[in-house]
Amino acid sequence: MRRLAPLVVLLAALLPAAAAASTTATGRLLVLLDRPARGTATLAAAGRAVIASAGAQPSGHSVPQIGLVTVRPRAGESLAALTARLRADPRVQSVQPERRMAFRETPNDPAFSVQETSPGTPAGIPVEWWAARENLPAAWDISHGEGALVAVIDSGVDATHPELSGRI
Repeated sequence: MRRLAPLVVLLAALLPAAAAASTTATGRLLVLLDRPARGTATLAAAGRAVIASAGAQPSGHSVPQIGLVTVRPRAGESLAALTARLRADPRVQSVQPERRMAFRETPNDPAFSVQETSPGTPAGIPVEWWAARENLPAAWDISHGEGALVAVIDSGVDATHPELSGRI
């Protein structure tokens, strides 16, 4: 199972783009720095320098470890003008509009919507928090598992459980 975990994480990272029925532009740009210098502090400084020279406003999440910054144009400026300026900067590898995705389907597993009630758990955390964190519900837009054969070897399985009854 541990060997499958990296594959599941990779699949979950790739699925959101494929799983979206529609996308909505956020008005921000994702800027990836070209051959960023080593070290997180240096990457953060390089990102700030690119933002300043382009006259952009930092906005949203940035990931200095990989040289990714999220920006928006100044008030009254178009996204296209900022995109052109950033693409002309030799320190910039790519500029892409940020988009919000909308899923076509939502898994019908109540564990994705039922709140965890364990003591010490913050409010708003679903029972299946780990699957939501890895964005696994996006896989439902690709497949529901029809035709998949799954084997579970577990000496403690409850064969009378409603989800397993008649399937074991």
